[in-house]
Amino acid sequence: MLATLSAAAWWEIAAGLVATLLRVAVSLLIAMLWAVPVGILVGIHPRLAAVWQPVFQVTASGPATALFSGVQLVFLYFPWWP
Repeated sequence: MLATLSAAAWWEIAAGLVATLLRVAVSLLIAMLWAVPVGILVGIHPRLAAVWQPVFQVTASGPATALFSGVQLVFLYFPWWP
C-alpha cells in the first residue's frame, strides 16, 4: 500500500510529521517555562512544599486524560479570549 503512494503524498506526510514535531516541541517548551520555576519555588520553600506537594502528587498519580474534562470545564466557564 505504501509503495503506491506518489511523491506528492510522501511530501505531504513529511510536512505533517514536521508540523507534529513542532507542535510537540512548542508544547514542551511552554510546559517547561512554567513547571520548572514552580518546581524550584516549591522545592526551596518548605511551607509551599507542605501545601502544594500533596496536590501535585495526587494529580500526577492519575492519567493526564483524566484531567482533560476538568480543564475543558475551566475553559468553558472562564473564557480568557473572545
